[in-house]
Amino acid sequence: MVESASPSLRAEKLRKRFGALTAVDGVSFQVAPGEILGVIGPNGSGKSTLFNLVSGVYRPDEGQVCLQGKSITGLPAFRVARAGLCRTFQIASPFSKMSVWDNLRTAASVGFWHGHAERAESVLALLRLTHLRDERAENLSGGQQKLLELGRVLMRDPSVVLLDEIGAGVNPALKDQLAEAILEQRRAGRAFVVVEHDMEFVRALCDRVMVMALGRVIIEGDFDTVVAHPEVIESYLGMEA
Repeated sequence: MVESASPSLRAEKLRKRFGALTAVDGVSFQVAPGEILGVIGPNGSGKSTLFNLVSGVYRPDEGQVCLQGKSITGLPAFRVARAGLCRTFQIASPFSKMSVWDNLRTAASVGFWHGHAERAESVLALLRLTHLRDERAENLSGGQQKLLELGRVLMRDPSVVLLDEIGAGVNPALKDQLAEAILEQRRAGRAFVVVEHDMEFVRALCDRVMVMALGRVIIEGDFDTVVAHPEVIESYLGMEA
């Protein structure tokens, strides 16, 4: 992890209600440059809503989000992305009739066109997709589409990347490629927040893990400490440790 006095991303006391349901209830966290934070928790714990608040899909009812020390609270998603925070989604949605190459070029079309060809070549090499550059996205496997979605995000050169179940449904070999690419980008100082259900993937990837349940953070720390905590065991298994 790159040492820094100021976090790349900071969220403070985020809260989001949907009628009588409080989906995110006072969540705070921060991520330093070059750090990978894992976010885990059972279904319905508020992880996806938290991502939507941070990335501008939802506006928080309370709290704030700061990127590189500047507030992005309540900005629409496209402005958050242009500010330097980009995300993937659980289900990859490339432009299916376009080639891998053109999908990457499209991601660079607004404000990032200068040098896009060199950047696309670098991303293809990083993700080991060079041999598929002219293949239509619809012909890629699910795992390859996840790699392409990460590639489109990296074409924007973000300071912070949110990965929403990037490893879900991906075979072990391609999951290793994803992990290697993420770790290489982390070494360059890029920060990541990763929502993931595969605990081995989380263990291999993340510096810290934050556990959510019922919209709240119940514990945060290194992987082994977190998964042994009684509240985490109870949240996942519905029983006392």
